[in-house]
Amino acid sequence: MYKKLLFLFFINCFVYCKNNNSNQIDHQDSISNNNSFDPDGTYVNSDYEDRNEGKDWVGIEVTSLEDKLISLSIRSRADLKRPTCTLHCLAKKKNDSTYVAIETDLPIQFMFTRDRLFVSSKTSEGLAYFCSGGASIGGDYRYIKGSLDTAQVDPRIFSKYLHREGINFEISVEIIDDKKILQVTPMGLAKDNSTFYKSLDMNIVSAQTTDLNNDKDPELVIILKNFKTKKSKVLVFTTNHKKSMSLVNFPYNSFKLDEGNYRGNDIYDIKNNKLIRSFPIFKNGKITGNEYKIIYKLVPGEAMAQFKIESQQTIQAN
Repeated sequence: MYKKLLFLFFINCFVYCKNNNSNQIDHQDSISNNNSFDPDGTYVNSDYEDRNEGKDWVGIEVTSLEDKLISLSIRSRADLKRPTCTLHCLAKKKNDSTYVAIETDLPIQFMFTRDRLFVSSKTSEGLAYFCSGGASIGGDYRYIKGSLDTAQVDPRIFSKYLHREGINFEISVEIIDDKKILQVTPMGLAKDNSTFYKSLDMNIVSAQTTDLNNDKDPELVIILKNFKTKKSKVLVFTTNHKKSMSLVNFPYNSFKLDEGNYRGNDIYDIKNNKLIRSFPIFKNGKITGNEYKIIYKLVPGEAMAQFKIESQQTIQAN
């Protein structure tokens, strides 16, 4: 009788442990059955377990965009107070298990080990930059099945605050009625600080401030990309002598290639307060290896500022 009870006890323990760890086992199996590591999924810190007791927590949602590029959305609970930690960034693959953030104010490393994600930087204090109240995005996160708790998590899937020349910009993206809605809110303008809204079918690659016409009135540049179609766009907002914010029309098709064809795959960048656009040149349906580069300048227009091409050239492949 004693042996039978002991046997049943161990069977129950086995079943409980298997069910309790099913989320992690599913993810481990997905890793072990593939030669290439798949980092996609949802990861949470230890406080997530006690979220129903009022604990603050941080979660990370990871999505693969390209072979060696992932998107990370770091969010925290927002139902009891303002979110403690927020960071939305892209990261490039460094090796089989490690990715390094791009377009962030300090280097951040994301290391995946089976059902875990470890976030680190050169200094642990630096990771507190993305949080308030002494919290940090650094440390160990475990994989869970499914999404973050929608009743508690910050609803913004992208958010960033930027500042330049006395003007602040709040950039955010939320899912509203199954659509991604971009919201850009300026603060500090003399007359109009109205929020700009736009429906998106692309991801934000970067958002940064600059001064494209050197008049000490800041511009906001948001670069967008659809990683499935490989199409990119740029949204440029000017601040009209720091009185109001308006969207500048961008002349996407105002160039003329001497040879070859344009098929998208644009890359936008800001260097020395200039907007630079480059894309590969195709010929007979095939990529040639050559690249076309356009530098735009922002100049005064009749009603508002407008873009003009400052220079354009074909860059031959080596």
